[in-house]
Amino acid sequence: MKKSRCKLIFALDASSKKRFVSWVDRTKDMVGFYKVGLTAFTALGNESLKILHRKKKKIFLDLKFFDIPNTMINASLSAAEQGVDIIDFHLLAGGGNLKDTVSGIKAVVRKKKIKKPLLIGVTVLTSFSEKDRMRSLVLNLAAAAKSSGLDGVVSSGREAAAIRGRFGKKFIIISPGIRLKPGADDQKRVVRPKDARKDADFIVVGRPIYTADKPRQAIVSILEDLKQDR
Repeated sequence: MKKSRCKLIFALDASSKKRFVSWVDRTKDMVGFYKVGLTAFTALGNESLKILHRKKKKIFLDLKFFDIPNTMINASLSAAEQGVDIIDFHLLAGGGNLKDTVSGIKAVVRKKKIKKPLLIGVTVLTSFSEKDRMRSLVLNLAAAAKSSGLDGVVSSGREAAAIRGRFGKKFIIISPGIRLKPGADDQKRVVRPKDARKDADFIVVGRPIYTADKPRQAIVSILEDLKQDR
């Protein structure tokens, strides 16, 4: 057995600094990549990023930028200057807007000699239920991401294989909606880690860790599930 290329990102959506730091300290020896979303960022602001930098962790800033190109460029550059590793955008912002945004970001990071984060497009939220044309919609949005120059997409593991088959190995796929066992919540298009590992580059996991009686054991189970036979 050896690890697959798929990596775990822990969705750190804590709403207080005390809880945020506590979760980092409880998991830092097991997790190298954390997602800072709307809950944590609106509660803690840039302090959430500074905490993770002090712990030498990688950061996925999940704010789903959706605006005119100038605003998205400026917001992305602010994030890049703070050393985040992944930024995402709503693909419904439009191909033209996204292409201008990507071009603008690349030009400025080269000029300022800033490391360019991975620029990722959000396809369809995993809270939407399965529909007959869901795969077609996701693939169309992924095509828009590719043509806009984005590095990849956020997509349910249910569509990951189709995206990988269409756009190849270098196109980044981040799959949220990961569950260790069936359950009822607001996530509809869910998969287990072992079902996402073949085609996704990253899986994003939050509640299966937060709500577990033994969170560290839940992380162990996820990491074990990411292993595969060779």
